[in-house]
Amino acid sequence: MAAISQKYENGTSDRIIRPQREGYEAERMQILDDDGLAAPGEIIRPHDIYINKESPTITRGPVTSPMGLPDSAYKPSRQTYKGPEGETAVVDRVSLCSDKNNNLCIKFMIRHTRRPEVGDKFSSRHGQKGVCGTIVQQEDLPFSERGICPDLIMNPHGFPSRMTVGKMIELLGSKAGVSSGRFHYGSAFGEPSGHADRVEAISETLVKHGFSYNGKDFIYSGITGEPLQAYIFMGPIYYQKLKHMVLDKMHARGSGPRVMITRQPTEGRSRNGGLRVGEMERDCLIAYGASMLIYERLMISSDPFEVQVCRKCGLLGYYNFKLKTANCSTCKNGDNISTMKLPYACKLLFQGNDKDLYLIVPEPFLFLSTRTLGTSSDEYCSPFEVNRGLNVYLTKISKKCQATKNSFRSYYGSSHPSKALPHSGVFMLNKCHHDGAKERVP
Repeated sequence: MAAISQKYENGTSDRIIRPQREGYEAERMQILDDDGLAAPGEIIRPHDIYINKESPTITRGPVTSPMGLPDSAYKPSRQTYKGPEGETAVVDRVSLCSDKNNNLCIKFMIRHTRRPEVGDKFSSRHGQKGVCGTIVQQEDLPFSERGICPDLIMNPHGFPSRMTVGKMIELLGSKAGVSSGRFHYGSAFGEPSGHADRVEAISETLVKHGFSYNGKDFIYSGITGEPLQAYIFMGPIYYQKLKHMVLDKMHARGSGPRVMITRQPTEGRSRNGGLRVGEMERDCLIAYGASMLIYERLMISSDPFEVQVCRKCGLLGYYNFKLKTANCSTCKNGDNISTMKLPYACKLLFQGNDKDLYLIVPEPFLFLSTRTLGTSSDEYCSPFEVNRGLNVYLTKISKKCQATKNSFRSYYGSSHPSKALPHSGVFMLNKCHHDGAKERVP
C-alpha cells in the first residue's frame, strides 16, 4: 500500500495529524501512532485507517494569512485498508520517501499468514505449476518403508508435456545430498569445469545409502496399508507458493451496484460486479430451450424496466408520478397506454436519439396484442393485422428517414455536393428506406 502527501500550486499541501483517541472513529484509529501513521507490528483489519491525512479545500489562489490555512479549511482524506473481509494482516514495514515532484510518499508492507487451501497455486523452480486439488489427513497419506510421508503429490502427466528433466535431476541430487550431507552442483554449466555432479555419480551415492539408483521407493497406502502396485519417484524438491490464491479471487454476488447509463450490474470483482452471461452462454441456453432461465438471467436479474407504450401510435410514453397517470407524448393523451416490461438496454436502443448514446436511428414502433393466459379464447394478431401493422410501420419509417434526409441536406447545404453525410446517416438512409431509395444521398 502507498499514499502521497501532495503539494498544491498555492503552497498548501496535505498534512498528517495526530489520531483521535476518543470519539466514534477512535476504534478505527487504534493502530495509528502519534505521528498519524500505522505502527509496524500492528494488526490491521478491513476498514481500519492507516494514514490520518487531511487535504486543503483551497488549492488555488494566494493564501493571505501568514499563518497559512486555518484548521477549518482542511477536510479529512484518510486512507483506509481495503483487505478481504474477515482476514487480518500485520503491518510489516513503513517507509518514507519522496517522488520526483518532491512530494512525501509513504509505503506500507503488509504481511499475511495463510494456510494452503484447495485452489491455491504452487510451482517448483522448473515451471511445473499446478493447483492444489485436495488436502488430506496425515494418516491417509502414503508412506515409504522408512516411514516418510510426502508433503505434496504431483500428477506425473505434467512431465511429458513440459519435459522438465531438470526437475528429475533436482530430485535425485536433493535425495543424494540429504543422504550424504553435502551440497550437489545443480547448474547445467558445470560440466566443462568438471565440477558438475553427473547423474551416474548421484545414482552411486543413492545406492551407497540404501536407495534405488533411479530415486524410486516402495510405497504403502495410508488408507489400506497395502503396498502400491508400482514404485513411486519420491524425494525432496523446492516448492514455492504463488500469489494466485482462492481468497483473493473468489467472488459471488446476489445484488449490488449498477451502471448509471444502462442500469446493468457493474463488471469486475473490485466493483462487486455480477457474473456475465455472454453470447456463447446465451446460445447454449437457446439450444437447450431454457426460455425462462434466459428471461431470468438476461432481464429479471439484469436490468428490468417498466415502460408505457401507446397502443395507437406504437411509441413509448411516460409516467407522471405526481399525477399518477401515464401519457403519450405524441398523441398528447393517456387513453391508449399499456404497461410492459423490457430490459433497460432495449429501452435505450428504442430511444436511440438519446444524447448519452450519440446514435441516429429511426424510432421503432411497438404493436401490442392482448392475450388472456389460461383461457381457450387467446387473442393473437391475425396475419392481416400483422401485414397492416407492418405496412404502417414501414410507412412511418420511410417518412422519418425522408425527414432526417431533408434535415441533413439543410444542415450540410444542397449546393455543396462534396460534403458527405456522416457514415451513420448514410447507413440509416440507405438501409432503413423500405422501398430502396433510388437516388444516392449526396
